Amino acid sequence: MILIGNLISFGAAICMLWSTFSRSRENIFLLQFFECALLAVANVFFGVYAGVLVLLLSAVRNLLVAKNLYTKPVMGFFLLLTVVLSFLTNNRGLLGLIPMIATLQYTVCSHVIVGVKGTRLSIFINTLFWVIYGFLVRDFSTAVSDLVVLFFTAVNLFRLIHKERVAKKDILSTDS
Repeated sequence: MILIGNLISFGAAICMLWSTFSRSRENIFLLQFFECALLAVANVFFGVYAGVLVLLLSAVRNLLVAKNLYTKPVMGFFLLLTVVLSFLTNNRGLLGLIPMIATLQYTVCSHVIVGVKGTRLSIFINTLFWVIYGFLVRDFSTAVSDLVVLFFTAVNLFRLIHKERVAKKDILSTDS
């Protein structure tokens, strides 16, 4: 069962990594829909049923964002549901609050942030939460794959920022 869960988690990691290279916000969230859905299935094989609920919520949220159906009231519903389900299923004390905080951060940013650069920054912050959590709970395989995603997200974020600066500099130099 653990081997099956790890294989499914590996597929989820590929989706997440692929999303860091995506050039459109819609594709980022579609890939993250598949990532969360796969992780929810993997958690069934790991016997971590509390994670299944939050991951399924995250999958639905990501699909709604990708399809431009993620409104402020929908965000509020997901925030409330995430908090309630997290407190009902938390069996790790303060450590168990990290997934809730990470999910709340990304839930809000998914509504507020509309650009690719902001979305990648939000992914970076969110993945950092999950890396810390993975190492603290000794889930090293997920922590390491998230660390790789964190690295590529940072690289792609810096590339995007550099590209914007070069474009801005070109515009300023042609205006002179």
